[in-house]
Amino acid sequence: MAFVVKEKVAEYLPDSAFDRGTIFNAAKEIDPDFKETLLRNLIEELKAENVITHSGRNLYEKLGDKEKRSYSGAYSKKGKRIRLHMEKNYPLLDYRVWELVWLNEFMNHQLAKNYIFIEVEKMACGFVYDGLMDNYRGEVLLRPGIEDVVRYGNSDDIIIEKLVSESPEGCPDKHSMSLEKLIVDLFSNKLLMSMLSKGDYEEGIKDMYEMYIVNTSAVLRYARRRNKYDEVKGFLNANGLSK
Repeated sequence: MAFVVKEKVAEYLPDSAFDRGTIFNAAKEIDPDFKETLLRNLIEELKAENVITHSGRNLYEKLGDKEKRSYSGAYSKKGKRIRLHMEKNYPLLDYRVWELVWLNEFMNHQLAKNYIFIEVEKMACGFVYDGLMDNYRGEVLLRPGIEDVVRYGNSDDIIIEKLVSESPEGCPDKHSMSLEKLIVDLFSNKLLMSMLSKGDYEEGIKDMYEMYIVNTSAVLRYARRRNKYDEVKGFLNANGLSK
């Protein structure tokens, strides 16, 4: 009967986004004896056979003819102002602007506190900091350590960090955070790692691959640049993501 459920369940699912409970209810309509203990395996099989895909934390969509899309995080009002400030004042700099709460799309443990990260060439960190102080005094941390953020950081503060050379660019917005860079930073950026639960990495990074286009070659090139190639490659291999 489990085979029948898997073959027919898509017919019982809505065309809009749905959660695990909707999948369970659909399976019960087909087979009233379907047990909740079977739900995880059913979902994994449906994903593996491209019947459904993740569309957000505990949200799914029927895949059909849909294609994966490029990743683009949504800026808050303050994040948009920071982006405009950087574009206006530093058009020739290489930098990335992104927000910590973007990770809530992928992580089980939701982040209540947001930080807006500006990663910029090392020689430019100081004058970017100075340029922000007029409008954001008391809200900007320059290359802080973990203890500095714990002691002085507030939600929506701006954190300025050094941008590692050869960092993957966002696409189509090159100054945004790419998933290729984010995946490696989860293993190499100590400040970022201190803010997250490593237990979320497996499902979170799988979600990234399932929901969006991820260039694994770019991930591994950047991992080598960060001296994390073996760890990142091993993680991708162990989770079937290194194709």
